[in-house]
Amino acid sequence: MICTAACENIPYPWVVQTRPGGLVLIPWENSYFDGGLVALHVNGDGTAAGTMIGPSSFMWLRQQRTRHPGASPIRTADGWDHATISTTELHPHHIAGDYDAQFTISQRVPKCRWRYSPYDQDEHEGILWLLDYWSGSWASLTYTTPDASDDEFEVRQFGPRQLWDEAEAAHRWWTEHGSPPVDRWRFTVTPDGQRIDLT
Repeated sequence: MICTAACENIPYPWVVQTRPGGLVLIPWENSYFDGGLVALHVNGDGTAAGTMIGPSSFMWLRQQRTRHPGASPIRTADGWDHATISTTELHPHHIAGDYDAQFTISQRVPKCRWRYSPYDQDEHEGILWLLDYWSGSWASLTYTTPDASDDEFEVRQFGPRQLWDEAEAAHRWWTEHGSPPVDRWRFTVTPDGQRIDLT
């Protein structure tokens, strides 16, 4: 079975409709992760399991699309003035630009989206936004040199969640566990739902 629309929660009926020994191919995404193709092998006990086998990007299943306002309503001037300010040595590329780290962060920082603009020679800056439209939380990191890997970066955070702290902790967890690639995560789908575990 080949699905040509992305989903976050793999529908169990797809497993039921595939005979044991069959393969289900699913483009998988969530709010943080760019997307990958999951290959599930269907077992005789009514379950299916497999891993991500490469990048993939499709439009979302209609039933799993989430609607939210644009970023501007939560990035208000009032929020900017009252944001918590801290510093970090972690370059924003490692949070948003690394495919394998991105997947791990997506598992540990739910309902978070990112917007990343690498350093622009004309604007003389790059910026990373982390956004939670549901709680109204955001974090922002701006850098002003093209190669700032050794610098400290100022981070602003606003709202009930400290999104940068969550993402940085998730990245630290990823490195402490050997920086696992996406194919180290195993997807299991059963009648009770979906589980994703690091193997």
